[in-house]
Amino acid sequence: KDLKPELSIILASQNKVFLSNIVTQLSKKERDITEIIYPLEEMENIPQAYNTMLGQVNSTNVVFIRGGWVPVTAIWVDLIIEALQKYNMVGVIGTSWISTHAPLWNVVRQDKIFGSVMVMPEAKNGKPLLYKYELAPARVVCLDGGLMAMRNPEHFCFDETLKYFYDIDLSMRMHLETGKVMALPILMQCNELTIPLDSKLNAALIMFRNKWESKCPCVKLEED
Repeated sequence: KDLKPELSIILASQNKVFLSNIVTQLSKKERDITEIIYPLEEMENIPQAYNTMLGQVNSTNVVFIRGGWVPVTAIWVDLIIEALQKYNMVGVIGTSWISTHAPLWNVVRQDKIFGSVMVMPEAKNGKPLLYKYELAPARVVCLDGGLMAMRNPEHFCFDETLKYFYDIDLSMRMHLETGKVMALPILMQCNELTIPLDSKLNAALIMFRNKWESKCPCVKLEED
């Protein structure tokens, strides 16, 4: 098409089922105004893949979706485009703190999640369990990389040394530079509820802490 797309969707995976789920979920109107970009081959380093594909986008509004995460909120494309006219970045799951002693997703307390809606398909005998807190858009510090969006992405890039914390790292930088990191109530469906703590993840966590130790707004959570 000769028309410039209003939104570019960058996928972290070339998995055909995942790609099909994303395309099927879009309405005809959304398909007409979006382009979908995905890697030609699977890459373990997601931020590296994102940075490579950023050079292929044809719009100023870009959405990044990690493999397996599918937005299921109606007109989510319109919600993001409208939000990006007001804010530099939006996301699905945001928290106002970073743990000082464990990966964020292993210690998140649901009462500390702001402006987010999360579906857990394995909860309550397969019935979706929803969490919804402050009215959107809610200002946050950290965003989960399941879905992230930004405007004018040529000004930003992901830190390729942080294979697991690239999403929090980028939202931290945006928070410090603009103070406009926002979370929207976009319903996401994903079977990946936790990421196991292993040596690679722990090494990435140490790198992340070393990078942000002096500026990170932290609290320490005690075990219940």
